[in-house]
Amino acid sequence: AAAVLILISAFTTRHLIHTEDPVQMFSVQAPQGTNSRISLPDGSQVWLNAGSTLNYRSDFNRSSRDIGLSGEAYFEVARNADLPFRVQARGCTFTVLGTRFNISAYDEDPDVLAALMEGSLQFESSRSTETMVPGDLITYDCRTMEASRRQVDTDQFRSWIDRYDAISLPALLRRLAREYDVKIELCTDAFDDKTFRISLTEAQDIESIMGGLCDILPISVRRDTCGYRVDSRPRKTEP
Repeated sequence: AAAVLILISAFTTRHLIHTEDPVQMFSVQAPQGTNSRISLPDGSQVWLNAGSTLNYRSDFNRSSRDIGLSGEAYFEVARNADLPFRVQARGCTFTVLGTRFNISAYDEDPDVLAALMEGSLQFESSRSTETMVPGDLITYDCRTMEASRRQVDTDQFRSWIDRYDAISLPALLRRLAREYDVKIELCTDAFDDKTFRISLTEAQDIESIMGGLCDILPISVRRDTCGYRVDSRPRKTEP
């Protein structure tokens, strides 16, 4: 019998089941503008961010615990020493026994980011292998296929669940575009290397968020029929 997928989310999620083969493939999607919390058959919990897809086979937790990820997800993995939990995302494989971690692997982003909050996590690519410890952030450059590892405050990488962030402006705008299903074009690179904290609530709409960003950052936001254009605010010249 096919494994049962239990949803404990109040958000919209699409489920597609392909039955051409004896072993079925389950695909769970969180469309743009939504996110979901999912309970896998082994008891592992997954929070799927907007514009993300999770794939796994119907024999999950029997012969293997392998999943595929496109997009971003936060994992709390049930421990099973006999069946390691593996996540495959954009040419990278992450193997765990029991842990909490976040992976961001959107196709349109330049990097795959993996942040480990608890336990251990092994990162593998075609060129390198790294064993991560809590607090580690792995950044995998999809263009050069090079990976780097450093210690960070990893709580910021699960902040999309709590609606509270420490993030760069380009990363925030990409996230807002997915969560609110709007087009946002950043027309400056002046903020690429700067991070800031922002607290959001579910009651805020994208218009009020963009207005709030103008209050705390030297940027201008223009809305047109295609979406939003964000640029540096011109400096005032002395008379």
